[in-house]
Amino acid sequence: MSHATDDTSYSLIDRIREHDQAAWERLVDLYAPLVAAWCRQAGLNECDADDVMQEVFAAVLRGMSGFRRDRDGATFRGWLRVIARNCISQHFRKISRQAGGEGGTAAWQRIESIPDDLVPTDPTTEA
Repeated sequence: MSHATDDTSYSLIDRIREHDQAAWERLVDLYAPLVAAWCRQAGLNECDADDVMQEVFAAVLRGMSGFRRDRDGATFRGWLRVIARNCISQHFRKISRQAGGEGGTAAWQRIESIPDDLVPTDPTTEA
């Protein structure tokens, strides 16, 4: 496996912009370990990291035409880092909005009060 560098070749990026599947696969092979490391550093578990990585590479593909190296200090890796940071932040915002259930809530009590025809009411009776 190769390691990603800040010198992502112009030709690789140009080939991706021309929808070259092999170039895209090469880019993912180069940068997936780095994106995975950023996800782990952010505290994501493996499953969430996989989801975020898919979001990162989807965003890269959508935004590839907007990547410019003509500015001082502009690198593909830096651009990728910004995308990854944004996707990781979105992930944490999304999970913080999801309400978690709590034991003993009114909803749980209502569920418990529903009779279950499959469970015998007499504990000595077998199902």
